[in-house]
Amino acid sequence: MGLAETLSAALSPLADRIIWAFVFGSVARGTATRRSDIDLLVIGDLEFDELSLAIYSAQEDISREINPKLYRPDEWQALLDSADGFARDVLGKPRIDLIGGPP
Repeated sequence: MGLAETLSAALSPLADRIIWAFVFGSVARGTATRRSDIDLLVIGDLEFDELSLAIYSAQEDISREINPKLYRPDEWQALLDSADGFARDVLGKPRIDLIGGPP
């Protein structure tokens, strides 16, 4: 099973509360090394501890650290409305969609 499939499967129990989940950063750009972590962004109505627990087994399976960022839909929209550099940067670069799509 590949990276996207492994992460999608790990997140699937939370899928009904995830609006959008995707991998960004060096993995999505195709410039990752074997030591690169995996940058995961999730927009949804869940708690960080739920997300951490869900991805724990995937992290073990792929033998790489997963660096999750979690935003509630209103928080993500506020970042976009404020022209936040991080949000704009993430949206303007390659990503690997796992669940859902832009809110």
